Amino acid sequence: MLKKKFLSLFLCIALLITTMSTAVFASDDTVTAVSMSTFSDMPDNWATAALKKAVANGLLVGTNGKIMPDQNLTRAEMATVIVRAFGASVKGNLAEISDVESRDWFADNMAKAFHMGIMTGYNGMLYPNNPITREEVFVILARALRLQPAKTISKEFSDINELSDWAKGEVYALVNEGYINGSNGSLNPHGLISRAEFAQAMDNIIKEYINKPDEITTVPDGNIMINTTGAVIKGLTIKGDLIIGDGVGNGDVILDNVKVTGRMVVRGGGTNSIIIRGSSELSTVIIARVDGAVSVKIQDDAYVEMIYIDDNSNDVYIEGIVGRVEVKAPDIVLTAVGATINNDIIISGANSKLVIDENSTAASIEVFSGADNTEIEVRGYTENINTKATGTKISGIGKVEKVEVQSGADNSKIMTSGTIIAVNEGVTGVTGIDGIKISGGMTVTNIIVGDTGIVTPTPSEILTPTEAPTPTEAPELTAAPTPTEAPEPTITPTPTPTAAPEPTITPIPTEVPTPTPLPGDYAIVKEVNGVPLLEINGEAIGPMAYTGYQSNVNEWLGEQSHIKELASTGIHVYFLQIHLPAPPKLLGFRYKSTWEKEVEYGLEKILAADPEAYVILRTTLVPDREFSENYPSEVMRFNDGSTGPYTNLDKTLEYPEMARYSFASLEWEERTSEDLRNLVDYVQSLPNGNRVMGYFLLAGTAGEWTHWGDFEHGTKYFDYSPAMQEQFKRWVKEHYNNDITKLRTAWNDDSIEFEQVSIPEVEERTEYSLYNFRSPYENQKTIDYIHCLNDVVIDRAEHFGSVLKEATDNKAITGCFWAYVSGGDPVFGKSLNTRMLNSTDIDFWVAPPHYMNRGLGNHALIHGCAASLKLHNKIWFNESDLRTHLASEWQRENVDGPDSAAGSCEILKREFGHILCNSVYGYLFEMENGWYKSPEILNLFEKIQKIGKWSMELNRNSNSEIAVIIDDLSQIYTDAEVRETLLREQRISELCRIGSMPDYYFLSDIGQIPADKYKLMVFLNIFALDDNTRNEINKLKKDGKTFAWIYAPGIINTENYETLFDINDMDELTGFKHEYSTGDELPLATEITNNDYFEELEYGHVFGQFLRDVESGITGGPIENRQVPDVNIRFNVKNEGITPLGVYKDTSKTAFAVKDFESWRSFYIGSIYPSSMVYREMAQKAGVHLYSDNPEDIIYHNESFLCIHVKDPGVRTISLPQETDVYDLFDNEEIGSNIDSFTIDMQSESTKIFYTGPLEALSPDIINEEPLNAINVSGTRDVNTVVRGGTLQMNASVSPRSATGYEIEWSVSNGTGSAIISEIGLLTGIETGTVIVKATDKNSGIYGTLEVNVEAGKCILYLPMDEGEDGTAADNSGLGNDADIRSGASWATGKLGYGLSFDGEFSFADCGNDASLDASSEITIEMWVKRTGDGTGSTPGIISKRDNGWGLIWHAGDTINTRIYQRDGTPINSGVQDVLTVGIWRYIAIVANGTHVETYVDGVKKVSVPYDGTIRTGSSILYIGMQSGQYFNGIIDEVYIYNRGLSSEEIVTNYQRAAQ
Repeated sequence: MLKKKFLSLFLCIALLITTMSTAVFASDDTVTAVSMSTFSDMPDNWATAALKKAVANGLLVGTNGKIMPDQNLTRAEMATVIVRAFGASVKGNLAEISDVESRDWFADNMAKAFHMGIMTGYNGMLYPNNPITREEVFVILARALRLQPAKTISKEFSDINELSDWAKGEVYALVNEGYINGSNGSLNPHGLISRAEFAQAMDNIIKEYINKPDEITTVPDGNIMINTTGAVIKGLTIKGDLIIGDGVGNGDVILDNVKVTGRMVVRGGGTNSIIIRGSSELSTVIIARVDGAVSVKIQDDAYVEMIYIDDNSNDVYIEGIVGRVEVKAPDIVLTAVGATINNDIIISGANSKLVIDENSTAASIEVFSGADNTEIEVRGYTENINTKATGTKISGIGKVEKVEVQSGADNSKIMTSGTIIAVNEGVTGVTGIDGIKISGGMTVTNIIVGDTGIVTPTPSEILTPTEAPTPTEAPELTAAPTPTEAPEPTITPTPTPTAAPEPTITPIPTEVPTPTPLPGDYAIVKEVNGVPLLEINGEAIGPMAYTGYQSNVNEWLGEQSHIKELASTGIHVYFLQIHLPAPPKLLGFRYKSTWEKEVEYGLEKILAADPEAYVILRTTLVPDREFSENYPSEVMRFNDGSTGPYTNLDKTLEYPEMARYSFASLEWEERTSEDLRNLVDYVQSLPNGNRVMGYFLLAGTAGEWTHWGDFEHGTKYFDYSPAMQEQFKRWVKEHYNNDITKLRTAWNDDSIEFEQVSIPEVEERTEYSLYNFRSPYENQKTIDYIHCLNDVVIDRAEHFGSVLKEATDNKAITGCFWAYVSGGDPVFGKSLNTRMLNSTDIDFWVAPPHYMNRGLGNHALIHGCAASLKLHNKIWFNESDLRTHLASEWQRENVDGPDSAAGSCEILKREFGHILCNSVYGYLFEMENGWYKSPEILNLFEKIQKIGKWSMELNRNSNSEIAVIIDDLSQIYTDAEVRETLLREQRISELCRIGSMPDYYFLSDIGQIPADKYKLMVFLNIFALDDNTRNEINKLKKDGKTFAWIYAPGIINTENYETLFDINDMDELTGFKHEYSTGDELPLATEITNNDYFEELEYGHVFGQFLRDVESGITGGPIENRQVPDVNIRFNVKNEGITPLGVYKDTSKTAFAVKDFESWRSFYIGSIYPSSMVYREMAQKAGVHLYSDNPEDIIYHNESFLCIHVKDPGVRTISLPQETDVYDLFDNEEIGSNIDSFTIDMQSESTKIFYTGPLEALSPDIINEEPLNAINVSGTRDVNTVVRGGTLQMNASVSPRSATGYEIEWSVSNGTGSAIISEIGLLTGIETGTVIVKATDKNSGIYGTLEVNVEAGKCILYLPMDEGEDGTAADNSGLGNDADIRSGASWATGKLGYGLSFDGEFSFADCGNDASLDASSEITIEMWVKRTGDGTGSTPGIISKRDNGWGLIWHAGDTINTRIYQRDGTPINSGVQDVLTVGIWRYIAIVANGTHVETYVDGVKKVSVPYDGTIRTGSSILYIGMQSGQYFNGIIDEVYIYNRGLSSEEIVTNYQRAAQ
């Protein structure tokens, strides 16, 4: 490389013109060469030749006939010089720059310099008119020419200390490379620069400009600049640097048989750009394009020693033979296309991606510390990959011989099959294929081991990291020798004007900056046109957010690619789980941290993946470990004085050492309030804390604001704690205004005193004196207590909301789970809603859709009354935890989840249609990782977000003509069967099939309901009314409105303590005369007897006899032929002035009737289960518009949208309430213009969503269609292996993602292995080896393929338990399922070496719930066990993965019991007596081999039980030493689990190995 020995100042590549004439700078297009004779001040000295050459090259123009050689340059002129010299044309955004206006002559060039990254500004200003100093010039030029800042300087200068800190790195680099020698031993960094000095530097640095697309065969010695596309350099040697300037743009440059002795700096060029061919030789290519893709193609015998990818590059493609490649900059996507990298590829920039295509090889790849979240996809071959960077992800179908995961590379993922993975000691979170965990100190092969022999991976020796190559410093720009006749210019220091600002150039950051907090960041719920909107910083937020499962928070956050995928669909709001303030160890989570770490880690990970993200902290309020010990009176107590254990949120773990707090605890309230204030303070102290826009509070069972103990309710009763006792006394005093007479009257107790108030006994609480109801006359004490249980939960929710509002200065939204209005027992709490609706401290309510009847063809009920929430400007968030085809089988079966991508999309569309038409929000909730990692689903999410965001510009008000009124207070008075039938069964099955969507309101809003819009009002469960509410209802009886009264409206007068009830209260409310009968089991089946009144209901139609079949729910399967519950009190109407419509089947008494009054109509239905057809007929009689001609369809609608979801296929006729335009939003099809009906052919179990409004209002983003051009095939979660006999769901992602009109067909070609694939892409492995899976678009023939390995079974867990120290027992299977030792388990002498000793009280080990621990058809579990005493409970657990996993082993005394669950949930049990004698080691093995489940003791088969060959898989945690809160007392050692059944011979061998 040529060194520069002659310059006292290294300046620039081009010289421009004076500041005296703005016209000269007005437009780059006006620059032309000027005759030398036009300049009257052209000097005759050392600068003359340089000035003339600059003019000749069109770089210097002058003005008014003068060249002004001694004129100093300003920063604007310097920017123009650089822009012109490099041919830059792309402008940056100067919106945040305050001192450059569009009318300024320099505006365009300052914008271009800003985009180039050479001028970054300071304090929002670029200071264009300031004279530029020498050190500013140094920094600008170093950036433009890609010189790397240096830390030390090789030469002394007298004024070195005058250098500004921000300039030192660049100046040091210039000195070290010989670019700067100074003058008289000084640099004069604050001196100014003249035009003549610039011209001289120009003549020395750039010897020739190539500005025309010519073939160049001769050039002078020195540096060459190419600023045009189409240039061909042929057959010559460039003795200096070759600079491909910005002016090349996206064009091409060809080097044909060219040698470059210096560097080639690539600032311009496109995807075909730099072609190096023939026998060309280059030592170094520096790629530094500011943006856009650039390609270097090395062809024929050409060779490049090194390619160095610098800052500001983007997509880079390399083709051909290269010695070495370095990726220094972050966020680079580098693709090797048919490339051979002889030495290594070094990656030191974070968030980079490297692709080695199928025709490429790389000798080795080094990922340096700091290059976090690097992704490497190997489709070809590489021998070694060494990584020191956190979150490295290695994938692809190619071959990687070995990966060494070195210190610092935590949470790396290696998914290439056949790769040897060596993990250094101390490295954590490393996973292999299928999320298999690999512990520090392990060396494993990333394949499934064959089915011969016993796999027992052992720890490798501690690996010493190999010496990684040091990144090569970017070679610097070379210069031609200085002409001897040109004297070195002397620059006289000029004082910097005092007005000049502090450093005007800031260094280019080397890391992605933290999002800058915006002043006044806020989130509010704002009413817009009657609909509540979530606004963040004034911008309306789209309707869908996201969260991952709380116990997998590290996994979904660590899987940043998934967040990036979701962000790319338009989702930018995330719910982040944290726990305040209990240590996560108590909660059984797989990570060790504090709530501060949860916040910091979560924000960092989310924002790194999605810089536009906003976060709502899903904050679980859990007391600390000592709470129950320090405050025993503040803990929830059952009626027998006991307290249940604290559980984790998914209800799979219990913690006896931590009792459950009482919601009445004022101590808990005080401590939690302080914790919340600390949380807000901490969040606000974080640099990215401004991205936290809300707090979602969780408390009680499952975080859902229900009292602890609800699981046990019915066998035990809560809350009898001292705290609740005192709370109930306070509540009663307040409720009765401290008037003892009122209390005595209400409780029918003349002797009661306030201090004697006590919680009702169980007998009182279970009494329903009015048959199916509680009556104030005899049950007011219980009614009051249940009311108190609800109020105390509201007290805490409101209080914590107010704490957060105050702490955040009302700039964050707050919310909680609430309003499960579906028949749950009101004793649980959160059943009363009036106070919460009126609270200013709670902005949003949350609940999941009801778990029953969620499947395709059904209606996933929104629990709450959305219309009431809109009245009070509150947001409803539907917790959309709908299972997709990618959920585990158990999860899908539990809620009738779909089994295909198409089914998933239809059910998610239905959910969105429900949310869209109700004008509410939702958040997608993956309860297992990977539910949404499907191209079809991600495509759908993108469309959903676009539609949702656009919808906020439209009229989203309800156009429903049906109001359904629900009384939350009446739930307290009603028994479970009546309550659940009306509020759950009616809503999930019947009211959704009227043909028009009802609006749901709480009765407490009866005076605020916009009643004029409704033609039919259904009073579903208004049983307990006071006089004021009756009056409000009576006010609505006008304007021809129709009322439907169900069962016993107004039967209870809440102010009547004198009698059980008065039937006249029902009569006055409904307008009918009623009679009643009582008995033990009175049926409510009703038969239609009027053949003339209805249009569709036929004579003999029976309703109220059977409930609609439940497809599935929390029960986990279909329920058929369910009878409507009988009642103990039944009502009928007298046939006086009415039209009878139906009678009870077992009597002739009228159970269904209508009566017309002067200004209103009244329907009475005695059954608690009217059918959808009954509602449909009443709606038609009321004049309600019905949309579908099929009474089984699910219909949602509002003023702008219509959604239809069907179970059965067929043509539907859709009627509209008025003429309008109609557009199918997901099929991108115009249905019609100005139409009032249309027909649509519906597929089975499908969803359609239509826009019903002016077509010109459609957003272009929604209607644009793009053709399919590529298909990429992948396995679920990027897996490309399947176990023999197992299954793998394949996915086909299309490009572009918005493509439409394609239909995927799956096929598989057998190679060395064999497999079959279903029409939905479910691959089943048959024989081991490789197969090719193919996805083809039936319409275009475009296809994609993926090679999949079919592998045999293997060892999935081996715990030798020989550590003898620390809190972890390492998994030596190589899958990383280490056992965390919990709560007192200790090391002891084992059968071989050490073992784990469990105390039988509360000690266990937790191996997590990784999918690698699943087995779908066969399993073997073996271990050595020594019982040392009795454990906790009657069935202490030895090993357990039972709640939604494969099973467990436990004991009862000396009897060993085993259980394996079949896929359908059927348990296969067996037991062997006289095994676990205290003090004796026993070898226990359970083997499920495909036909039988066998139990072995000491190598001898004791029991064999048949099973169906399937095993349940799921997300339960694998515990050792515990099951369901019952703890083993003894020592366990040498635990093995295989996902295949071992033979009897193998079992004997394993037993003998340790027995000897």
